[in-house]
This record gives sequence, C-alpha cells and structure tokens, in this order.
Amino acid sequence: MKKSLLILVSLVLSSLLTTSAQTIGDLWGLTYAGGALQGVAFKYSHSTYTIMHDFGAINDGSEPKASLIEASDSNLYGMTEYGGISSNLGTIFKCTPSGIVTVLHTFTGTPSDGSYPNGNLIQANDGNFYGMTQYGGDSNEGTIFKCTPTGIVTVLHSFIGGNGDGLYPLGDLIQANDGNLYGMTESGGGGTNAGIIFKCTLSGTVTMLFSFGSVTPVSGYPIGSLVQANDGNLYGMAGGGASTKGIIFKSTPSGTLTVLHNFTGASGDGSYPSGNLIQANDGNLYGMTGNGGDSNAGTIFKCTLAGTVTLLHSFTGDSADGAHPSASLIQASDSNLYGMTNAGGTSNKGIIFKFTLSGVITDLENFNGTNGFLIHGNLLEYKTNPTSTNQLRNNVTDISVYPIPSKGHFIADLKGYRSESITVYDEVGKAILKQSLKNEDRENIVNVDMSNYTAGIYFVQIITNQGVIDRKIIIQK
Repeated sequence: MKKSLLILVSLVLSSLLTTSAQTIGDLWGLTYAGGALQGVAFKYSHSTYTIMHDFGAINDGSEPKASLIEASDSNLYGMTEYGGISSNLGTIFKCTPSGIVTVLHTFTGTPSDGSYPNGNLIQANDGNFYGMTQYGGDSNEGTIFKCTPTGIVTVLHSFIGGNGDGLYPLGDLIQANDGNLYGMTESGGGGTNAGIIFKCTLSGTVTMLFSFGSVTPVSGYPIGSLVQANDGNLYGMAGGGASTKGIIFKSTPSGTLTVLHNFTGASGDGSYPSGNLIQANDGNLYGMTGNGGDSNAGTIFKCTLAGTVTLLHSFTGDSADGAHPSASLIQASDSNLYGMTNAGGTSNKGIIFKFTLSGVITDLENFNGTNGFLIHGNLLEYKTNPTSTNQLRNNVTDISVYPIPSKGHFIADLKGYRSESITVYDEVGKAILKQSLKNEDRENIVNVDMSNYTAGIYFVQIITNQGVIDRKIIIQK
C-alpha cells in the first residue's frame, strides 16, 4: 500500500512539475494611455490578451501610472494618477478578477488629502493598504497615506522638504522585515535637494535615513523603488554616479549607502536605469535600463549582491523586440522573468515579453494603442487562478488550512485524506518549507509552524491520495 502511494505521489509530482514549467497564472497589467479612453487594465492568459477595464469614464479614474497588486481578499487594487468623483486628482480602486472596477477613494488634494498618486499600493501586515501621492498634503509636496480595504484614507505624513524631510515621493513603499515602511522621494533632503531614503512606521513617524547628493559619486536622484534582499539590506537605483548615467546602490536599514555599480552606457552596459530591481530565486538582482546596450535601446541586466553586473539582453527596438523599458521585471511561478517596454514591437508602442534566466527573450504581445500603450508599472501574476494548474488541483475541496491571517502558526485539517508532506511556496513560486508528516498525522490535524518567516502571502500545497490542493495563507506580524 505504501509503495503504491509513493508511486502515486511521484506521478502527481511529475505531472505538476511538467505543468508548472509550461503554465503560469494570468498576467495582469495597466497602461497609462490607449484603449477606448485613458488607459486600460488588461489580462494576458494562455496567449490571449484581454482588456478588462477601460479607464476614463465619468467618475472613474484615468491614466493609471503604476501596477496592480493582489490583496488577501483575492481582488486586485491599484491607483490612477487622474480622474475620480468630483475631482481630477486621482483615485484608489478595486478590481475583481472578472474586471469590475470600483472607485474606493477619490483624492481631493491640499491640505487634508493627497493628490496625483504615481506608485503602487502595498498591503501591509495589518491588512491595510499604504501608498504615496506626489502632491497634496499640508504643503502640497506629497503624502504617505493609509487606506482601509473599504476605502477610508488617512494621511500619515505630509512631506515638507528641508534638511530632515523629502519632497515629492516617487515609486512604491515596501514593508521590510522589521515591519516598517521604506521609500524614497525625488527631491528634498537639504544640500543639493536630490531626494532621500526614509523609514516610516505604520503610525506615520518618518525618519530620513539618507540624503542623495550628500556623498560623491551618488549625486543623482533616486529612481523607482527599494527592494529588501534576503541579506536584509535595501537595494535600489538612482541617477548620477561616476559617469552620470545612473547607479545601483545598497543601503543598510539604518541608511549607510554603498554604490555597487556605475552605469556607463558603453558596450556591454546600460544607462539610465528604469523601474525597480527585483531579487530572483537564484539570489541575484535583475533590472532594466531605459538606454544603453548594443542599440542604445535599453537593457536587461543581472547584478549580484556584491555588485557584479552582467548585461543579459540589449533591446533592439525592431518589430520582434522591445525598446526603452520604463517599468520593472517580475519573476513568475515558472521562474522566468516577465516585463514590458514602451517602444519597439510591430507598432513601435512596446511589447510584453518573457525572458529566461539563460537569456532567451520572447515577444508575447504587441501594444498598438487600441489595446493600450505607455507603461509605467510592472506586470502581476495573479496567483489565485485554478485554470493555471492541472486538473488534479483543488479537487479535494474539504481540506482546510486556518487561521487566515495568522502570526505564523497554521493548522491543516486533512479530513481523513492521506498525505506524505506539506510544501509552502513564497510569492515567486520558490519552495521555502517542506514538512514531512508522521504516520499518525497523515490523515489528521497537522500543525505548520512558520513563526520565523516574514509577514506576507504564501501558498500551501498538499498532495493527497485523492488529488492536490492549493491554499493561500497570510502571515501578519
């Protein structure tokens, strides 16, 4: 019996590995312009591109200048730079997986609210959304805000500039493993007024950690957002540098900054970085530059945590390739990178592409204006998507994993189904925990201890003698 069960598990695992190599979840994204009105929300699924929502109608947001996020309720959330109810100062919206968009908040501007958001929301470990607006607040120089899932917005901080504060925040906030929010501004900080790195508690206490332009050869303005790597440090990109064509930097959480790489734009290197860095499951950082490379049309590069940069792809801008990316990469559950460009392709309005870590790029979709164009954000792989997995998944419907959310201790109730192990995956599809089950636990209640893992969204996979189930779990600290 045990031998038969092991054979069944092996066959299921083989099937899952084959499927996961071929199929990922739906890719969602936003365009700043195009479509029927002023930008679209789109879904790319199994080689089919579908406009899910046209922005710009009366009382709707318009010109989304960021990305979507998938929240703990499995809905998508984002912001638009313009539009809204009775104002044109931007919105926060919710989008269901079927494309129904609801405006949760219309920004009203100075002095009690922000205006013109241009980054992504994040959902922190308290369940609320946090984000920034480039203008608005007490001095009309930008805000940090909190938004409940029902759309109640509270301004946590109004930027004022000077020696201890920034002006005009850009990019996204991140929540680091200490529970605090970290971000950057494009101006302020005193001195050359070139922007700052800051820390913000969930209650709104802001501390400036580093002022750009205060140390040679930084001297440039920050670009995109920060990322916290698995060594605990923050990594990002900025303008300036030794060749004035941009840098990659590392910052400790306390604000000690080290320049890792100066872009030169010479053969074999990019120039003028765009978007954010990401850390892939091989431990390296990946990003893009808007220019440089063999055709001066932008690059995809890899950077080790020590700062060794390798050019992986030079965009050409012809009909089969993109050019001049201004957004970020993502790593999907198949371990490939996916991104978008603002030019190149058959209509020279940009493409959606897949890029393997070995350096092979594939054009997936061409923007033509009718289906949207002008990209400022990244793609999102929608994980709660049963159509993206094989037919064995989720046919064991009565197994439950609870409580959700949790501080890290979960219970899996197997309801009498036999299972050999439980595997937990992070948001990029990397297996981070595999728990073998004792004989007495294989058909009963199993405790899963993730108390040492950081807050966030994870996915549990349980392979049983009757099929496979996937459950999304959330750790809140």
